[in-house]
Amino acid sequence: MRQNTNKHRAAVHSVQEDLLPDTMVQVAAMRMPSHLLLAAAVVAVVAVCSGRCEGAEPGLQCKLETGVIIGAGNIDVLQVASADACCNACNANSACIAFTFDTSTHACFLKDNLRDNTTQSDRISGTNGRSPNDVFYACQGKFGSLRFCNTSLPLDARLQDLISRVKLDDVGAQLRARQSPQLLDIGVPAYYWGTNAIHGMQNTQCLPDGQCPTSFPAPCGLAATFNMSIVKEMGRIIGRELRAYYNGQFHNSLDTWSPTINPSRDPRWGRNVESPGEDPLVCGLYGSAYTQGLQYGDDPNYYQAIVTLKVLLCVETIFGANNPGGKLPVTMYPSTYVDDIDFLNMSMTTGPGRSYKYYTGTPLFAFGFGLSYTTFNLTWSPAPPSGVLTSPHATKTYTCKVTNTGRVAGDEVVFAFMKPKAATITTLGSDTPVPIKVLFAFERVSLAAGASTTVHFNLTTTMLGLVDNDGHRSVHNGDYDVELTRGHGEELLTTVTVALPAASHPHRISTFRKWW
Repeated sequence: MRQNTNKHRAAVHSVQEDLLPDTMVQVAAMRMPSHLLLAAAVVAVVAVCSGRCEGAEPGLQCKLETGVIIGAGNIDVLQVASADACCNACNANSACIAFTFDTSTHACFLKDNLRDNTTQSDRISGTNGRSPNDVFYACQGKFGSLRFCNTSLPLDARLQDLISRVKLDDVGAQLRARQSPQLLDIGVPAYYWGTNAIHGMQNTQCLPDGQCPTSFPAPCGLAATFNMSIVKEMGRIIGRELRAYYNGQFHNSLDTWSPTINPSRDPRWGRNVESPGEDPLVCGLYGSAYTQGLQYGDDPNYYQAIVTLKVLLCVETIFGANNPGGKLPVTMYPSTYVDDIDFLNMSMTTGPGRSYKYYTGTPLFAFGFGLSYTTFNLTWSPAPPSGVLTSPHATKTYTCKVTNTGRVAGDEVVFAFMKPKAATITTLGSDTPVPIKVLFAFERVSLAAGASTTVHFNLTTTMLGLVDNDGHRSVHNGDYDVELTRGHGEELLTTVTVALPAASHPHRISTFRKWW
């Protein structure tokens, strides 16, 4: 339906006055997306419901259309035998102006609005001629004088006033996972809390003029760049488009169910594509960049949108005109991995282990692996510092030189890992797993053919913290290797020793607080 919207707009206007009943003319005359006008026109011409459906008000007549959902959210859900019965249920509910009947489950969804018209093969929807009585923004007209609309009051006071005005019978519906229905008696509009936007506004429709929200690569693909500036820019664009849809009253939401920051733990998880990878540092930096981009727009007084914690030309790349330089944010395991670990066992160390931190087998491709049309070389410059870290806030800086030794320009990522030597760490419980290595920083560089640059990594003592079985993160005395690597090829290694005074050892960084 979206693809045919523009060419049918003229047809809609030509038939709406001649063919639509008076009640449908009122609906079509509203400022509605053209796809909804088209739906109204088609409904009038090809009606499934013959005659007037029974209802509480005289003059109500349901017009049905197959293969479409009309209206956002639900004010009630019933089990009925047919679309006509769903029509009757809508007519009997004074707040209902539209409905959708699920032909597979016989569920009847009653609606109080005509927003967000979408196609669905197993649905029959209709309107009954009542005029919409919904609001899109809160605190409009006569409701603007209510106490919770007074922006000069403290937020807590406004919230308390708003809560006191919500009727007990309306509370349950406000706690639905995605769509909260409107509260007409206090001028609070219906609101959609769950816009999926991990790489674009996924569950919204194109605009009437044919323009659609931008679709970006999936998070696992963006994370492979190890360039958080483009993640921030993606968030900025998504937030700006979401705000535009909201301001134009095409979508009643500024909240997203994104980004996904849950680390990938098993290749069999069906949503690995939504995660930035298996490393908590990468996931955290990705989530931070996305949030900053999406929430903070041009106006410092308002959030652009709100997060909720959830074009590359291939021909040019194939023939070498484009050199993308991506790195794997996950470990690619051999095919036998699924036989080595029980899918229902989420232990990080069972069998050969999970993620680069604990996997003891030979990966098909390791975390950080990536190809390029050019080659790079990595060397210490200058030699790594020696010595001992004797305080929790001590810092050492490690510097390496990256050189593009190939014939074309390209990007490279340098990873900085710390590798605890378990035998030297005596204050960590013997039953606490020690990771093989942990990423503490990374840097992406762009180099012309033959060019070099230096990359600096600062390592503070607290970055060497380890988590025990109770969830507490502490720094323990012992030896730790520091490894700088491109994900494959050269591995620059040095060792640093932590020797904190007995009075402050182990040094607690954070304490895990149980919530159950």
